[in-house]
Amino acid sequence: MNKPNVAIILINYNALNTTKECVKSILEMDYENYEIIIVDNASEDISSLKSDEYLNGHCHIIYSDTNGGFSYGNNLGIKYALDHNDFDFVLILNNDTTVRKDLLAELIHSAEMHDSAALVTARICHYDDHEKIDYCGANFDRKIGMVNFRKWDKENGSSKRDIKVTFATGALWLLRIKAIQEVGLMDEEYFMYGEDTEYCCRLIDHGYDLCYTDRTEIYHKISESTGGNSPFRQYYIMRNGLYNIKKYGTKPIIGFIYQFLLSIYLIIIGRNHLKPMMDGWTDYLKKRNGRSSKY
Repeated sequence: MNKPNVAIILINYNALNTTKECVKSILEMDYENYEIIIVDNASEDISSLKSDEYLNGHCHIIYSDTNGGFSYGNNLGIKYALDHNDFDFVLILNNDTTVRKDLLAELIHSAEMHDSAALVTARICHYDDHEKIDYCGANFDRKIGMVNFRKWDKENGSSKRDIKVTFATGALWLLRIKAIQEVGLMDEEYFMYGEDTEYCCRLIDHGYDLCYTDRTEIYHKISESTGGNSPFRQYYIMRNGLYNIKKYGTKPIIGFIYQFLLSIYLIIIGRNHLKPMMDGWTDYLKKRNGRSSKY
């Protein structure tokens, strides 16, 4: 029996060496039935990518005329996969990651074990410290519009179990092609952040499950492309989080009040800045979406 065919999508934006390191780790996986698709999101200098023999020899490269954000770039790769009828899955993977050799084999195993799961994800550890865990399963609380992250439990983690979740960060998604065909592409109005929450909610509302497996992991250079907790990140998380409350919140008024109070608290303790938080609220109220001219 042939192994499922997987389209692996990486978004590149001014990060040639980072993307190359990710590709090298993919090529060392113990799974062979895949194609790597790099989508360049209008990098400032594409000549280096076009002339890179290693990447061009191992990957199909799509060049975008504009930087439309995370969803836009991934949708270009997904459309390529949909136009080629031999793919069974799409693997959405951040380019600022490296992967374990068993990654794809274990994700496929979990998908085959759980027919109702449209999306399978796994543990995400820090690139510089593999013992430090950024994601090991999470759930989206639709009442207050917050993601509650599961704490790592070494005893339970060592059991190599799969669990049902309601949120998976977009850094690592194995998606069934048939689910994408039913649910549609990612929402490009978010530009950055929050689009993974939206898509997870949409999959669940179409009757699918999301599965997290403890059996494998990737190593992520956390927020390398957006500078940690930058004003850029604060703005889009604030604005797009409000859109998700409106779109999927079970008690949106409670969600908006909670987020407003949380905004004030984060500003007071100095974790977030006043301007991006206010801009996020203002642009949400004015129904502005897509890429902001300010961030």
